[in-house]
Amino acid sequence: MGWARAPGDRRRLRVGVVGPGRLGSALVAALAGAGYATPSVAARRPERARALAEALPGIRARALGELAEEVDLVFLTVADGAIASVAGDVGLRSGQAVVHCSGALGLEVLLAGAREGAGVGGFHPLQTFPAGEEPARAAERFRGIACGVEGEGLLGETLEAIAVDLGATSVRPEGEDRAAYHATAVLASNDVVALMQAAASAVASARARADRSGRAGRRRDRAPPPRRARGRPRAAGAVPPPRGGVARARPAARYGNRRGAAPRARGRRASLSRRYVSPPGAAPPSTRRSASPRRWTSSGSCVRR
Repeated sequence: MGWARAPGDRRRLRVGVVGPGRLGSALVAALAGAGYATPSVAARRPERARALAEALPGIRARALGELAEEVDLVFLTVADGAIASVAGDVGLRSGQAVVHCSGALGLEVLLAGAREGAGVGGFHPLQTFPAGEEPARAAERFRGIACGVEGEGLLGETLEAIAVDLGATSVRPEGEDRAAYHATAVLASNDVVALMQAAASAVASARARADRSGRAGRRRDRAPPPRRARGRPRAAGAVPPPRGGVARARPAARYGNRRGAAPRARGRRASLSRRYVSPPGAAPPSTRRSASPRRWTSSGSCVRR
């Protein structure tokens, strides 16, 4: 036997909330403000439940194991990963109902409660409840919002009526893609805040990439040119130009001399090299080949015989 109470009896329901966090504090305060009879609050850490009961008049703090003996309907406002275990710890029985407040999970997560014959449902407010806000003020955040409601038969109708009592409207996400619904709910509840956060994250990521690219470019600009490996000379005839008007270039034969190169080509390179390495103001040497034979060493230097 599941939930068998008509929606018209909802204000006489004994309602409990497990998890006195941001949503749980706002929900229990909103239920008390809507005229529901003395809502109860419970937590795995009893001191948190007692602190909320002391801050809100008309709220009772109960131990988690005692809650099933005093309530008809339990809202689980705990983290998504703890819903299944908490539903089993509450220990509901036939004629009671357990309702989670997660937008990302379906009703299958409450199977531990369903095995005991209790009804299962979902009640997901599309709203953001900031930390540090007074519960009485946070209860006003239910007004004008939409709540995703899941539940079969009378339980679903009761949850829809509770949403209206809190000043909200209800939508039915059954059969919808849970991931798409949850993504839509995040944007609907956070709207501008979520979009601004996404934009800020995109800008920060772009700046980080630009900074890394700029640092890499500066390192490339500062890095000296790679040294040419020995034994890999440049192409024949390549001559480095003088720098700053001062002849500082090395002999071209160091870059182009290969064993077996034609003597005429070597002579032309040597002539160009002497022209470049002449000191400033000195007359350029003659390009005519000397009668004295020359011998070229493997390092590119010229030695007269």
